[in-house]
Amino acid sequence: ATQLGPNSFDAHCLKGGILRKLKLHEKLLVTALRAVDLNPHSGTAHFLKGFALDKLGRFREANEAYTHALDRNPTSAETCRRKAQMLQKRCDYENALMYYDRSLVFDSENTKTHVNKASLLLEMKRAGEALES
Repeated sequence: ATQLGPNSFDAHCLKGGILRKLKLHEKLLVTALRAVDLNPHSGTAHFLKGFALDKLGRFREANEAYTHALDRNPTSAETCRRKAQMLQKRCDYENALMYYDRSLVFDSENTKTHVNKASLLLEMKRAGEALES
């Protein structure tokens, strides 16, 4: 994808999507950092950076990147869901729940988000709410 041009933002985002699907997270991070350099106002670039950092276990940095992504694209259900998953892994349950709910505002039919939220509610010992989710 970067064959389209080393300074092509679109090429880096395309390559980032491919690397994400291939689960090549270290390479994804390099590509996402370049995409952020090329267009610091892109929610997509910050999302890819956050995703890579999250998968590499760099949660504080991932949280910051997801926050930047949501600052630029506040209605991204996927970014909200990914941030919620990351917060859940860190046992920050109340904030994770808030981001699952926010994700569902923008994509109320997303089964994965409903399942993740129910799982979180069970972890929080809120089984009654989990059944409703």
